[in-house]
Amino acid sequence: MQTCVQKGRNGWEAKTTLNLGENQVLSIRTSKSLVAHGGPLDTTASVASVDEHGTLTHVIDFGLGWGDYSATVLRRALPRVTEKSVREQQETALASLEQIKARVARHYAEQARLNAAQHAAA
Repeated sequence: MQTCVQKGRNGWEAKTTLNLGENQVLSIRTSKSLVAHGGPLDTTASVASVDEHGTLTHVIDFGLGWGDYSATVLRRALPRVTEKSVREQQETALASLEQIKARVARHYAEQARLNAAQHAAA
């Protein structure tokens, strides 16, 4: 697990990627929110599938419960987003990595349960 901190088009950002196995990758990303100018500093966790060519795919479900895991982990309103504040927030989020991974596991377990129930009803 390695964290990359760099200045992107919207300012400082950090990204940590972790292989979850079963062709899934967990990304934890901290950056200034694009909601509005001067938006908060957000840290999000999302899971993507990796195909045999290394291409990442993230399925958005629009609240239906069938997409890949995605959630806001931390959100702070700051007067200014600096490299230091991004690093600190990323480290804070990574301190709760086991809880994030547990939420990811519950998300996909619930999907499997719903899928099994749907096939049993058919």
